[in-house]
Amino acid sequence: MTEFGIIAAKGAQNVDRLKEQLDRLPEAARMPVSLLFDQLAETNTRIERLTDEIHEQSETSQRLATIPGVGMLSATIIAATTPDVDNFGCSRDYAAWLGLTPKPHSTGGKQRVGRISKMGIDISAGCCIWAPWRRSCSDVD
Repeated sequence: MTEFGIIAAKGAQNVDRLKEQLDRLPEAARMPVSLLFDQLAETNTRIERLTDEIHEQSETSQRLATIPGVGMLSATIIAATTPDVDNFGCSRDYAAWLGLTPKPHSTGGKQRVGRISKMGIDISAGCCIWAPWRRSCSDVD
């Protein structure tokens, strides 16, 4: 679309800006681009429907969604990507599995804690990080 002088930033949040400029395209380009917008809308609808179905079928997802700051999508992602919790001895083991614990470096009996390893599943870790942040933002008076 840049060939026709229509520019927008990357990201799903900018799709509407592109749609608004659809009438600036030549007729020959308008129909294929319009079909792409329709496909995108249909795909988003399917994803929402599937997410709703998965959430309704998962007891774990429904329980996670009751936590303040955790929405349906985050709960569904965490429930779908986390293995059986019996595999983890404690909550720190789960945090380490997500890659949210500092990487230890020790030599000569001296304990040094490094940076967060970020070695886990990005999307699950992101959901676990953003949920408390969203909750704290909504508590502001």
